[in-house]
Amino acid sequence: MQSLTEVRKFMNGYYWYFGLRLAFAVLLPSFILYHYGLLNQYAIIPFGTLQIGLTDVVGALNRRVGALLIGIGCFFFCAIIAGYTRDILWLQLIVLLVLAFVFSLMGIYGTRMLNIGMTSIVAAIFFMDKHFVSGNILHTALWMSVGCLIYLFIFFISYKLRPYKLIQQMLGEHIIEVSKYLKARSNFYNKDMNEQLLMDKIMREQITIGEQQESLREIILKTDVSADKFSSKSRGLLLMFVDVIDLFELIMTSQQDYKKLHNSFDNTRILTYFGKYILVLADELQHIGFAVQSGRTAMPKRDLNALYNRVSAVFYSFRKENMNHDNVEDFISLRQILYTLQSLNERIKKLYSIAAFNKDVLQAFHSTPNDYASFIPVQNYDYKLFFDSFSFSSGMFRHAIRLTVAILIGWVIGNVFKIYNIGHIYWILMTIVIVVKPAYSQSRKKNIDRIAGTLVGGIISFFIVMTVRNETAIFILVVLATLITCSFSKINYRFYSIGITMLVVLSYYFLVPNAITLVLRERLLNSVVGVIIGYLVSLFVLPNWENKYVRNYLHNMVQESKNYFSEVSNVLIKGSYDTVNIKLARRKTLIALANLSDNFQRMQSDPKKQQHKARILFRLVSLNHTLTSYIVSLAQYAKESDHKYPAEEFENIISQIKNNYDIVAAIEEDKLLVTKLKPMLPDNEHLNKLLQEARVRLKSDEEKEKTISIRKTVTDFRTIYELFSLINTSVCDEGKVINDFEF
Repeated sequence: MQSLTEVRKFMNGYYWYFGLRLAFAVLLPSFILYHYGLLNQYAIIPFGTLQIGLTDVVGALNRRVGALLIGIGCFFFCAIIAGYTRDILWLQLIVLLVLAFVFSLMGIYGTRMLNIGMTSIVAAIFFMDKHFVSGNILHTALWMSVGCLIYLFIFFISYKLRPYKLIQQMLGEHIIEVSKYLKARSNFYNKDMNEQLLMDKIMREQITIGEQQESLREIILKTDVSADKFSSKSRGLLLMFVDVIDLFELIMTSQQDYKKLHNSFDNTRILTYFGKYILVLADELQHIGFAVQSGRTAMPKRDLNALYNRVSAVFYSFRKENMNHDNVEDFISLRQILYTLQSLNERIKKLYSIAAFNKDVLQAFHSTPNDYASFIPVQNYDYKLFFDSFSFSSGMFRHAIRLTVAILIGWVIGNVFKIYNIGHIYWILMTIVIVVKPAYSQSRKKNIDRIAGTLVGGIISFFIVMTVRNETAIFILVVLATLITCSFSKINYRFYSIGITMLVVLSYYFLVPNAITLVLRERLLNSVVGVIIGYLVSLFVLPNWENKYVRNYLHNMVQESKNYFSEVSNVLIKGSYDTVNIKLARRKTLIALANLSDNFQRMQSDPKKQQHKARILFRLVSLNHTLTSYIVSLAQYAKESDHKYPAEEFENIISQIKNNYDIVAAIEEDKLLVTKLKPMLPDNEHLNKLLQEARVRLKSDEEKEKTISIRKTVTDFRTIYELFSLINTSVCDEGKVINDFEF
């Protein structure tokens, strides 16, 4: 069932749409050239189209177009330099190494520039090989640029025809991921949950959601179409994005002390009942996501009000039969869960209305993208950043040196092969550029995917060549291989390798029919050689082990978490809720949390000896996930507090928690500070009095409804105090774990 969901999400999503567009852009000039018998002579045109298409990264229109134009300029520059120096062997090597170093270092400017840099190196490699590029260098480079412009033209046309398509696809996929996150959290209510496996799954989902939110912020908030005040569709998409972020925050507020709940209620079915209802809400959310992706209107699959009323009735009936003076606090926690479920239910109903572009809902929304300008991701393109990165402490600088060394080794081996007429040097070098990544974990995965994909693609191609004799059938398979290559280029490198291997080998059926077997053998051989070089260099030449970055990620996490807590707690002291500052603090905290989580996930792919106390790091990541959820929950209550509670109720508590944060930030330098942590908060006499009053009423008479009359005050006050207690405990636990961690 999960596999079918993933297939459906892919078929409705951006990457399939992108693959169709890129495949069309590559095949259109190929069809025309083949029809006139010119494909062999001008194969550089579809090559240019494919290369520039592979650099395209989702984002705002102006950034994408700017990056594509920069890419075209870089390709042309590298092609000219490489082409005119290829006849002088020593000069060829110097130029290749300089280009490899400079363009790989472009990765400091983000993913777009990293893609452009790597693809520019590939263009240089191809132009240095006379097997691939023969004849006039300038003319060939210009024709390659024409191929690039074909993609740019088709990209513009598709954007103008369907300007909202990208936003719908990315937003729909984001909603589906949030539904998966909600579904994962429902497992907390299972009796036999595996906390470590569950936290690992939740961390992965949260990383994905964080990355999607950053992409969507750029796409939605920095796109002229979405800023159109007169378009109900753009208004609806902006409102939907804002509401989905709030919904994600609401899901995080459902964090509870699950061990305590299971100890109290595992002998009943109430937690299981809550868990099943959460699964129903997750399914409804997924249904909305698919509808948004495909651009259709979604209707609720179930009567959400009736379902909530049923859950509510079950809870109240259960409480009436089982609540007593000893377990009133446990039932307050259950009631809090029910509050959250009610809010989730209302949010999902509202999302259905927004997805249907309900006029009443849209007219009530008065914000514009300008109101969210502070949240747009900013990329620094200052040239000084390039030269400042010339340091061995810079991961991208180490990557540039590593790639340059790998290309040097590949060039030497390739030229030895060339002497004995074995293979094409550009296949070895291209493989190296693809598999050598800034992080060892990324390189390791690319190596495995490259070998597996090339082998499978080679076997399939060999079978096709040996059994299929119909030219039309092979042509259809070339089209299919192009589609696989383009669609999976950004999400699954193994499938991309299968597709590109089939595309290269089967294309030779039309270009050089007698050389197919030789091409297949040489591609496999050169890919294996390139992978081996890439793996060994990634392992031994200035490797980037993830344990080296734990300290920075952790320090940033503590600082951002403290800032977020300070912004939220100030609301309870000062009484004013600064929406922009709190949301900015939350965003920075979630980014820091995603970086720390991602660091742990990548560390798991490093060699065992480099997985420096991975269990302790997992504990730190889990603690910060839980801590962030508690602060998000506190923010929700602070927003609704409305001066109900005197500031003096919380001043001492907040001061103690901030002091514990400061100690945690300094423990790394002075281990003795751990003894100064205060894990217990002072008792709150006001709260104790309210709880005691509730217990006395339950104990002294049967009129439990009198207790229910003060339910809301007790529930909110007790929950706020408990959240402070949980935050304080989590901060202290983090300090103790850091104290045991050897950086």
